[in-house]
Order: sequence, then C-alpha cells, then structure tokens
Amino acid sequence: MRKNKYLTALILILSFLAVSLPVLAADIFDLTYTLTEGGYQLELNPVNLYKGVNLRVDTNIGRRYEIIQRIIQPLTSKDNPGVMIQDNFVVRGISGSNRFGNLRFSTGGIAVRSEDIIYVSDSAGDADNFSLVYGLINAENLQPGYYSGRVSFTLNPISSSQQQITRILEVYVSITAQGREKPRVEISASSGSKSITLNPKKEKNQAKEEVFIKINSTEKKQFSIVQFVPEPMESESGDILDNQAVNFIVRNAEKGVSTNMVSALTSSPQKIYTSGIDGSADNSLVVTYILGDLTAKKSGKYKSRVQYLWEEAGAQTKIDSLELLIDNERIFNLIVTPADQKYEIEFRGLKPLGQPKASEVILEVTSNTGKPYQINQEISSGLVNKEGLEIPAQYFTLRTENINSKGNFKFLEKQEVKKGNTILFVSDSEGAPAKIKVIYELTSPVDLKAGDYLANVTYSLLEM
Repeated sequence: MRKNKYLTALILILSFLAVSLPVLAADIFDLTYTLTEGGYQLELNPVNLYKGVNLRVDTNIGRRYEIIQRIIQPLTSKDNPGVMIQDNFVVRGISGSNRFGNLRFSTGGIAVRSEDIIYVSDSAGDADNFSLVYGLINAENLQPGYYSGRVSFTLNPISSSQQQITRILEVYVSITAQGREKPRVEISASSGSKSITLNPKKEKNQAKEEVFIKINSTEKKQFSIVQFVPEPMESESGDILDNQAVNFIVRNAEKGVSTNMVSALTSSPQKIYTSGIDGSADNSLVVTYILGDLTAKKSGKYKSRVQYLWEEAGAQTKIDSLELLIDNERIFNLIVTPADQKYEIEFRGLKPLGQPKASEVILEVTSNTGKPYQINQEISSGLVNKEGLEIPAQYFTLRTENINSKGNFKFLEKQEVKKGNTILFVSDSEGAPAKIKVIYELTSPVDLKAGDYLANVTYSLLEM
C-alpha cells in the first residue's frame, strides 16, 4: 500500500522534540485586480451594461489598511470633451465576497465618486479579496459617442509606514444611437458575467447568486417572464444533478406577482413573474438562485443554462439566457474523535488483575467521490510504559461497531490488536459516507507492573 495514496491521517499520541529556526520573510503589501470577463480594461455598452472587478490584497505586515477609490479621469467623450458621463456610471459591492474586513459599498448601485473609502480591513490587517460590479444606468439618456476615463484603487496603510500602492483601471464606454433604445427586459448576474456560478465549498453566501431583471417595456396587456432549464445539469463524467440541486426565489415584486417562495429550478417552463392585468409591472426584480444540499452528490463540475422567455397572450419569445455552473468540489475526509476528547488512547492507573479498561474512538468518513475506500489502522508498537515495559499483545484487543455505515466491518468480534497495518473497514461500492466506533480494551495481566501505558495509533483513509 503506497503512502502517497493516504489522503487523511490523524496520529494519536505522537511524542516528538521540535527545534524551530526563525525564518525572516519579506514584508508583503500589495493590491491587484482582475476583471470577471478577463482583460485589464473595463468596457461597457448598452449590450453589456454591467461588469465585475475582483480586488485582492496580499499582506503579512499585521496592520490595518483601507482601499480608496478615486476618479482620476472622468468618463469624457472623445469627440466632444465637454460631454461627460457622471451619475450614470455606478458601482455596487457584492455582499459576502469579502471574508474579514468591511466592504463599505451597498449592494445597490451608487454613482462612482472620487475619494470613496470602499473597504477597511479588520484590526488584524488580514489579507482579503472582494468583488465590485461597475455599470451604466439610464444608458438610453446618454449622448451617443465613445467615452474613456480612469479609476484608481489605492491600498493605504493605517498607522504604518508602509508605502501606498495604487492600481489604475481604464474604463471605456461606447454609446451608439441604436444602442440607446432599451431592450424590453435586461438580465444580468450579480457577478457581472453571463453565468450563475454556485459552489458549496465556498463561504455560505457564495452558495447563492443573484440575477437582476430590469423591465423597460411599457405594456398595456398582461405578460409573464418565464424561466426553464433546457438541458440537464450534467458533469464532465456524465453524472446528472436532480432539480432539487438548485432552488430560487424572486423578490421586489409589488405591482405584479412573483415566485416569492423558495422553489426548485426545473426543466419545465416556470412563470417566475406576471404583471398586472393592465400590463403594469415592477421596474426591477431580483432572482436569487440557491444551491441545495450536495453532500450526497458525486463531485464534479456540472453545467447547464437558464433560459428566460417573454410570454404574452400565449406566445413566447426569447429574452436571454445565462450559463449555470455548479462546482461540487471533491470531499474525501476522515474525522477521528476519541470518546474522551483527549485525542489519545490511554489506559491509566493499571493494576495487576484489575478490571478491564476500555478506550473508544469514533471514525467518520465524508466522501463524494463515488469510489470505494477503506479505513486503515497502523500501530508502530504495543502498549508500553515510560520504562519501555510492554504489555503482552493478547491482553490488548479491539472490536468495531456500526454507527451509520454501509460496508464491511473487519472486527465485529473482539480480536487481538496487531502491530503494523490493519484494515478496519471497507466501504460499499459507491463509497458512501460512514461512521464507525472502534473499541479498544485492555485486560491487566497477573504480573503487570503498575503505571501508565501508551500506544501510537495512526488512522488512514485510502481510496480503492
């Protein structure tokens, strides 16, 4: 059995002497950004009204810091320098995209201003990252033309002599005469991209994503907005998620009626919003897509898309579609929990002919690989005291109990604990999660020398 196949191991009772040598690391204090759709310049137009920017701070100086946004060059028309875009250029923060500090932008769009402190770190000055979405509002009111400007982000140390770091974001806006006409409905993901991305392993608020629906049309007849998933949510290996994998809810409906309770996303057309009878409608809606429980689902990258339709008088026309991406990351862990919470197998206060003593360990496997596995135990030595006296092996036994498992138990009856590597449990063919108990028991021999006896035990999880 090769050691490089052991994915998780916990060593109980490991005595060692460590000598640490100081390592001098250079100070790190840096700010970088990336665009959600790639590149290094932000390009907006009536077709692509919103785009995301991800900012990242790398630091190890242990001091607070802030990030300041400035307009160092307003969005100015190339052909007519006297014409500028000001309040129509907006920004919003993505709630929960930061981990430690305070992202000070609201989740609603506000006009981009100079000298805005957009982020303040926590007191420990931890490295962090967060996301912003820049966009245009009321683009139909802008004068056609080509605009360019520059926004800077300054990483400013607080109570520190560290030098400021400034990064420049080039911004370009293109407004055509035709582009000034509003589409009937505009649909955009909160990330600024054309995809709904869900990942259960990220922060909790990353297991959901918002989609913004803006209704520009002024209708005189009742209409509905319909969504459906035309293809199954399928991974590269051909595995498919069921409908319960993704749920959604629609908010902000006042004039019309929306799906305001959490519902499963389906492959059948679903009316998620219906206007008033006279066509009166809300200007903007928020659809929140929420990832369901994938703990029992096989790992993989699943893809599909969400299609949006306009329905009026029984006729449907396409509005837009967003790619649906679900990254169910691989889970393969072994959790070891001694019943006494001491993280050791110990038999203390032993006396000759004393009552048998027991020590229990809970082993729990979480896995979504879909492959069988086994739990191994390795004991490098028998039970010995500090003088090196070892208790004969026949007095040291183990057995296993099923708590919540499907598989093959190797020690349902009490057996002698042997040195070396031993298989305790083999999962079923699907590699289902398992929880078992290992019970060690020591019987005191007649000639036992009183004292404390310890053993080194290693548990390992091996994919088969």
